[in-house]
Formats: sequence, structure tokens, C-alpha cells
Amino acid sequence: MNNVIIFGSYHGANKGDEAILVSLLRQIDLLDLKIKVVVPSTNPSYIQNKYGVDSINMKNAPKIIHRVYSSDIVIIGGGGLFFDYSFLDTVLLIKTQILYWIFIIFLSTILRKRIMVYGVGIGPLNSWVAKKLLVKAFNTVDIITVRDNQSKNLLTSLGISKIVHVTSDPVFSLNLSLPEAEIENKSEYIVVTIRSWNVEIDNKLIDIMSRFCDFLITNEYNIIIIPMNIKKDLSISEQLLSKIDSKNASILKCIEVHEIFSTIGAAKMIIGMRMHSLIFASLSGVPIIALSYNTQKVKEFMNQLDITEYLFDAEKVGIDTLIMAFDEIIRKIDSISISISKKVEELHIIETKNMELFKNLLHW
Repeated sequence: MNNVIIFGSYHGANKGDEAILVSLLRQIDLLDLKIKVVVPSTNPSYIQNKYGVDSINMKNAPKIIHRVYSSDIVIIGGGGLFFDYSFLDTVLLIKTQILYWIFIIFLSTILRKRIMVYGVGIGPLNSWVAKKLLVKAFNTVDIITVRDNQSKNLLTSLGISKIVHVTSDPVFSLNLSLPEAEIENKSEYIVVTIRSWNVEIDNKLIDIMSRFCDFLITNEYNIIIIPMNIKKDLSISEQLLSKIDSKNASILKCIEVHEIFSTIGAAKMIIGMRMHSLIFASLSGVPIIALSYNTQKVKEFMNQLDITEYLFDAEKVGIDTLIMAFDEIIRKIDSISISISKKVEELHIIETKNMELFKNLLHW
């Protein structure tokens, strides 16, 4: 029996992170090996009830130390765990938990555990303390896989001596053969995912996106707004909805990953900021207009799909730009969908390397 502890942002609120956990648990289950999994969380009862695996409070230091001590393998990932914006953000744990993940690596190293950093995104890294500690931590890890080239390049530039494997996001192991979500109006619709950043940007973005949604509605499309992180995205999603002058727009307050999968998978198009909403779209070949914000991950993802012409800066994008992109996608929708699906096939194959390396670690 191998005891495996999986660390990540797994608490149920962020459906992108939860999809990563779904992927990991499914792939471990498919190995058909004797593996006992524990998943630390800020909401352990949710994880236990939802996925039938053991879970403990990730803030309970004595329990965390005990469970790491009792484990054979420690997985950190996937997702964008290793980032910071400033020294104060890092040391005060504001907007980032990078020091927590680094602590887990050091703890696991001290306890002589096999460690895998699994399909993560790296950056931005702005503070010297995060950079120095991350290098020291990663140089003790047994296997490192990252989900894009930018993450590898950043680690290499910092002086990581370990081999860094470029794979893809763990969610690319999933498919959409899941129950359909119940959608009241099943005529053609566009999915919108939006997130809050700061007040100035939020107000401008709500104005641009509400005008764009009005344009889509006049062209006989319905709008479904999906808060991918129900705690962080619901407020700005409701603000956007309040600015749209139509009954043909709604918010889908999903609590199930498969609902989001199937809703996005049946859409005509998605306009989104949340990376995993864009990944969900790509898995069904749904065309994408992406809005990037202060990170490289959305840009890297659109580069992987080779559709960066439909990537725009959330701070600078204008209504005319969005309308032009929409019109072009509609004209070429079939070819774009086929192209996306081919790229997803490639990313799915690359993603399998994550689990292959994990299987190797089982036998070390």
C-alpha cells in the first residue's frame, strides 16, 4: 500500500482547481494499484463527502506534519500555486500561499519523502524571498512537471538544477462524457467568465463586457455568466448581469464540475478570463476569446492552442476589438473548432507524462 498526500487549492469554491483534483483522483484510480490518498483542504468535509477520500484541515499543522510523516509520496499540484506579486504579499500570505507550498516541500524533504511537483504553473515571481526559497525547495524535489514552457523557462532562469518536464494542465486528461447540465434556454448561447482584479479595472471591464453582451443579445444569442470561483467571481458576475439590459442573460451558479463542463461544451463560444473555463471550452472545440490579466498563464494557454490572435489584455481591450474578433470567429467557426480540437489532442498526449512520471515514482 502506497500512502499519497496531495496538496493543492482544493476547497470546492474554485471549480478549475477542483477539476484538477478530479483529474488526479481519476487517474490514480485507473492505475488499479493499492494507493491510499489524503487531500488536505480548507474544507475537508466537502472533499471527504464529495470524493470519498480522506481529508484533513490544511491549516492544522500537527495533523499535516503527521500525515506527511505517514505518507510515502507527496504531490504538490497542479494549478498555479507558485506565484507572488510583492514581498508583503508573500510574507503576509496576501493573494498567495507560496510560502505554504514551499514549507510543505521542505517538510517532506526533512522527512525523506518522495516528492513530485505535478503539472503546475509558475509565476509571476516578483519578491526576492519567494525566488530564493523556491529555488532551494525545488532543488530537493524528485520530479518536477510544469504545464507550459514559460514556467520551465522561469525555473531555469532562477537556477533550478533539477530536470523540469514540460507537460500540460492535468485537466486535459478529462473528457466531456458527463451528464448534461440543466439549462433553461437551450437556444444558442455564449458563455462569459469574468473575475475581479481591482476596482478601476473591474469597473472598466464591466462596462466593456456589458456593452459586448448587449451586442451579442441583439444578434440573438443568450448569455450565460459562470462564476468559476463562487466566492471570488460571483459579485463581479452579478454586477455584470445588472448592467445587461435583457432577460436573455443569466448566471449559472454551478456547484458541480460536470455542470460547468457540459454548459461550456455546448456553447457557441466563450469569452473568458479564468483559464480553466477556457480549457473546458477547448476540450469540446468551443471557440475562445481570452482576456488576460497580470499573469502569463492565459497567454501561455492561448499560445498552446495557437490562437493568440483572440487573446486580449483585460485592462486595454475595447468593445470594437471584441466585436471584430467575434465576427471573425463566427465566419471561421468550423475551421477554428477543428484546429482547437487537434491542439487539444496533442495536449492530452503530453499530459499523460504527468501520470507516467508519478508511476515511476511509486517504484523508487
